[in-house]
Amino acid sequence: MTAHELAVNASCRKPAGGDNRGSGEWTCTLAWKGPDKQALTDTYDLFVTTDGCYTATVGTENLGGPTLKARDGREVRNLLYAFEGCFDLNGPASATPTQKS
Repeated sequence: MTAHELAVNASCRKPAGGDNRGSGEWTCTLAWKGPDKQALTDTYDLFVTTDGCYTATVGTENLGGPTLKARDGREVRNLLYAFEGCFDLNGPASATPTQKS
């Protein structure tokens, strides 16, 4: 599947309410199209630090658990289950994530 076929749409909010900006705890819901254009929804729990770096962990099961079984039977790490990154705080307003070093 191509990125365009996934048709991902994200909606994020702070669970505690209030101002939906800056660091702290966030919940982001992703709506996307899976195989056969099946509509799927996954929710990530994020913690964003004041320097723009974050840790994200999926809270739903569409993307599997921490490991997945490969076609050859091996257990492999699920890269979409939990990941870290940093927003470019000096870049455009789109806040495109960058890889955490």
